[in-house]
Amino acid sequence: MSLERFNSADFDPVSLAVRLKVRMNRQRILERETDVPQLEVIIGGAAFLHIAGSSQTMIGQLEHLLMDFPPLAEGRLVEPTQVYVDGYSAFYMSADPAEVGKYRRAWPSMRETALSESASREFLKRRIADLS
Repeated sequence: MSLERFNSADFDPVSLAVRLKVRMNRQRILERETDVPQLEVIIGGAAFLHIAGSSQTMIGQLEHLLMDFPPLAEGRLVEPTQVYVDGYSAFYMSADPAEVGKYRRAWPSMRETALSESASREFLKRRIADLS
């Protein structure tokens, strides 16, 4: 298995500070007690092969994903009003209906190819074991 390390040296201090602020604000929104948005996430498998920080940091992140794994939503899907895409070198957010529509149309095929909840849990457990 090939691993690649990314750390704060890969970004200039200003970009790193902006990215951190955006992520911390996003986390606060997800942790608030009222008016919590519905969030659906698909993480590409390659993201789990990159070590951000140390192996212990990655183990903590993967364990956090395991603890916070919500059950799949039952019933109708809520139509998204925003799209947020986060990658290694950039993030993108849009509430433009045309842009959101592109992601809404692509989502079913991405979800179809994603691992099931139980397979995702097992994958995360194996990755934690690999890093331990």
